[in-house]
Amino acid sequence: MIVRMPDRFYLALSNCTDPAREAEFNRWYDETLIPTILPVPGVRQAWRYVSTHPRPGEPKYVAMYDIDQDIRQVVLNLRANRERVGREGKWSDCIDIPFTSTFRHIRTDVAPLQQAPAQSSPAAMPRSILLVLSRCTDPARESEFNQWYNDTHIPDIFQAPGILSCFRYENTHRKEGDPHYLALYEFASDDTRTTMQGLNGIMEAKRREGRISDCYERWLNNTFICIYPQ
Repeated sequence: MIVRMPDRFYLALSNCTDPAREAEFNRWYDETLIPTILPVPGVRQAWRYVSTHPRPGEPKYVAMYDIDQDIRQVVLNLRANRERVGREGKWSDCIDIPFTSTFRHIRTDVAPLQQAPAQSSPAAMPRSILLVLSRCTDPARESEFNQWYNDTHIPDIFQAPGILSCFRYENTHRKEGDPHYLALYEFASDDTRTTMQGLNGIMEAKRREGRISDCYERWLNNTFICIYPQ
């Protein structure tokens, strides 16, 4: 079933710096950190994902927080909460956070024969996703890039069996070198390996056909499965 993903996200990528303490790290995140974040003004819901195919040098965990319209104030509230958690001695010494930012929804696409979620339905997140952070490498071609992504790239991706929808977001506080866009693709099942094998084959064919933009740079491209809430 296709879900209506949130309109705005605070996104945090993270890793546990000590593999021997991975279970401890996840308990801390779910049972200590998130309970301090959910009461923060402007935060509505929280989800955590773990990579189904971790790669060296890439973040293994993704946390996404549904936030309200006043993005700047929510960010300030979250920073204040982080400082308070640190002062209280509740911050983990084995967390690395290589990237955080806020994103706003700019487009929804659904695969052929799928029904779009009603706007009145509550915000939710699918269990299995492909998360793609990307950049347009030529600012003068940003409009062209988005037209290609929306009109060519997403329909090409939907040719892969098992991909139900795509929600695209724009980075609202991007810095030099940061990804500009976030795309979340909803998978029909937890068998991410099979879905990605099909997708990778299709994308390789599209490259040979010249259907990949030359100003498209992938910043992160991996599949994840939800671990919070259970």
